[in-house]
Amino acid sequence: MMNKPESYIKITDRCEMFNRHVMENYFPFIRHNNKKTISALDIGCGPGNSTHDVILPYIEQDVFEIIGIDISPSMIDYASKNYGGNQITFKEVNVAEIVPEDFIERFDYIFSFCTLHWIQDQRKLYSNALKMLKPNGSLLVSYAATDTCDIFQKVYKTGKYADFISHFNYFPFQNTHNPKEVLFRILQDLLRSRRPC
Repeated sequence: MMNKPESYIKITDRCEMFNRHVMENYFPFIRHNNKKTISALDIGCGPGNSTHDVILPYIEQDVFEIIGIDISPSMIDYASKNYGGNQITFKEVNVAEIVPEDFIERFDYIFSFCTLHWIQDQRKLYSNALKMLKPNGSLLVSYAATDTCDIFQKVYKTGKYADFISHFNYFPFQNTHNPKEVLFRILQDLLRSRRPC
């Protein structure tokens, strides 16, 4: 599905509704009240529709730039052709591996909707995210429910669908009793190590 952007958009209509819900209910808690120009990053932008239709309307009046990133070349190509413009650009970047030099301390906001659960090394992911945020920048992310992973596992083990799934990994917090607490500890540790002595 990651190589078929148009099909992906059709089956993720409900995801876009959820992303709007997240922005409506949680973005006000992190919104900056300054008059500066704003730079934002969307990690796992996919075909670009949420970057354009969900994130942009909430920050359009303040934003100087929004960059959507994804590891899928076909998604980035589709996003660039259909949603790229004056304020929005799309780039192929694997944020779980490396932080591009021009991304360091560049963003006032980082958003990611139902994507980060695919990344196994959560500590490195958030270490990279903190490198990309400006001082006092804000991060707003959502994860898929761990029940979703159980469904993927059942489908993966079903013979007739196994050929369509190249590999299966549990979500990083799948077997964790309290995922929120584990993620909170990771973020606390990273923030402590980031502060100057």
